[in-house]
Amino acid sequence: MAKTLLKVDHLHVSYTNTAQPALLDISFQVKAGECVAVIGESGSGKSTLLRAIACLQPCDEGAIYLEDSKLPDPLQLLVRGYEGIRYVSQDTILPRLRTVEDMLRYELRYFHTEEQSLLVDQYLDIFSLQEFRDRKDTELSGGQKQRVALSLALASDASLLVLDEPFNQIDIITREKVKEQLFSYFKNSGKTLIMVTHDAMDALPWSDKIVVLRDGHLLQVGTPEKVYEKPMDMYVASLFGPVQLLNKKQLKVLLHIEWPARCRYAGIRYTDVKHQSSKNKDAIAVSWVRSYYAGKQYKWLLKDHTGGDWMVYASDKEPSGTTVYISFPLSQIFFFK
Repeated sequence: MAKTLLKVDHLHVSYTNTAQPALLDISFQVKAGECVAVIGESGSGKSTLLRAIACLQPCDEGAIYLEDSKLPDPLQLLVRGYEGIRYVSQDTILPRLRTVEDMLRYELRYFHTEEQSLLVDQYLDIFSLQEFRDRKDTELSGGQKQRVALSLALASDASLLVLDEPFNQIDIITREKVKEQLFSYFKNSGKTLIMVTHDAMDALPWSDKIVVLRDGHLLQVGTPEKVYEKPMDMYVASLFGPVQLLNKKQLKVLLHIEWPARCRYAGIRYTDVKHQSSKNKDAIAVSWVRSYYAGKQYKWLLKDHTGGDWMVYASDKEPSGTTVYISFPLSQIFFFK
């Protein structure tokens, strides 16, 4: 079993110019070799958490441990940061007046020349940077700078990489290629990764653990399967896509389910609702209202006889008739107190 590499212990962080604390009593652990995604809406404390872990942001209370060593107070460091942790921010700053290849060779300076050259080519390939190897930082676009910063972080000897939305300036075509190669390489690198992403669904394929924040509070920590399938509340559920809210009348009349005691919300994800043209035992009859184009598919807005709205994804622009039948596993309904 992998050992614990990082421990965040009852962390509190606040800023002098705001009344609301940025982080409140945050605790979780990260094992060596894990890929951890930090998700939450804007202002939830994601970037503050990463800066605290990277020993860049002072903390009011609590502590952070790397391999059982407590990280120092950044205010007491001559240069903020900590050996063994590599932080990549959204605003990329690269070494001045060096080419991309020179930057990589410096990170790999302890390798023999022949091995160093092989590794430089490898990192340039992973981040699609071969054509930019002779360019300096002033000759690179924002997205290219982000890719260079990622290549330098991966080439470093840091055991923990802390990345704050590292793909936000990379064009979508290059982004998907870089992601695929990066996470494939990372799983065999022996390094540990903590990364903020604004797209929760994007975190599911590559992460071993997901940390969910809201307004500085830690809501849930768990595997992608657990956080997606067993969210703690409606906020966590909605991070992974639209949730169809259900009311008491819909539950009782359509599904023959009594509203649970102390239940505040009930809902089901749009993606779990399936449609069909003919009725079967468990199907609910609804009326088609309108369609919305959504790329390779359409969203159908539907209405049931209680007056409740539904939304389903469909390959056709419109149904063959005005009546549509929908169904879904009752086990997929969320009930939140």
